[in-house]
Amino acid sequence: MSHQAWPDDNFRKTPSTPPSRRTARDIPMASATGGTASQIAEAQRTSSSAGRYAKLLKSARRRRVLWAVFFFGSVILGFSLSYYFWICAGLFALGSEVDRGKLKYNLTPDAQAAFNAFVESFKVAASSQRVRMIDRQGRAANSYQRKVNSGMSTVIHTERASATTRPRDFLVNLPVPTLKTSRRSLYFLPDKIVLRDGGRYAELSYREVSVLSSTSPTAEIESVPKDARQVGTTWTYVNKDGGPDHRFKSNPTVPILLYDKIVLASMVGGFESEWQFSRTGSIGDWVSNLHARGAAHAL
Repeated sequence: MSHQAWPDDNFRKTPSTPPSRRTARDIPMASATGGTASQIAEAQRTSSSAGRYAKLLKSARRRRVLWAVFFFGSVILGFSLSYYFWICAGLFALGSEVDRGKLKYNLTPDAQAAFNAFVESFKVAASSQRVRMIDRQGRAANSYQRKVNSGMSTVIHTERASATTRPRDFLVNLPVPTLKTSRRSLYFLPDKIVLRDGGRYAELSYREVSVLSSTSPTAEIESVPKDARQVGTTWTYVNKDGGPDHRFKSNPTVPILLYDKIVLASMVGGFESEWQFSRTGSIGDWVSNLHARGAAHAL
């Protein structure tokens, strides 16, 4: 987990667009993840088609929990019998595989080609060495808060994420582009976007989701990803002119890296989700394909 921030152009003259940093000193933080799965499901309650995939995944998750309880209980009761242990292990492995959400798509040739292009463009974004979700953010209220946060006016807290096309929650005959953190995931199916929020699930149509993208300069105090582009340097403590504050004996430099950022939002349940990718220029085609899917499902 980490912290970042964007600077105030009036406080720091370079760079002119807001970078980010990894500490939040004296700045209150608020959630940046928008509506929860429960809020989205509540907003969709009047729709007869709402929640089909979410219910499937919730049911599969419940069965996996029961399989785990059965397995570990069996191990405790029959640990002295090695053959019994291996029988239980086999049953657990089988149950874990069977109790994933099963989906099978039969797409038309044109729809299959479009989804293949969508998946390939996602793989380019997923090739970024670092992917992360913005889960909280706060804004500096005065010059002191900016000074002790590398001159940043907005501070964000991020959570490391993985990007894959083979999620464990689904057993499906197609690759499923997935952005995943420990508590929240997004699954991009051919016809829906499914949100996992802790142990709860909700789904949104592509037409219900707006997509925005930008580059996000970030003052990085963690390790520097090899594929990231450095666009400047700041310090842990800065003066109003953007230079280092020499009153602090320990005031290391902090590299400013350029990250790609995508923001997914919806009026349904107040959903919002922001993600950063360290490989600059990696999300362009994927964003275009997201827009195309939204337009196609709006017809």
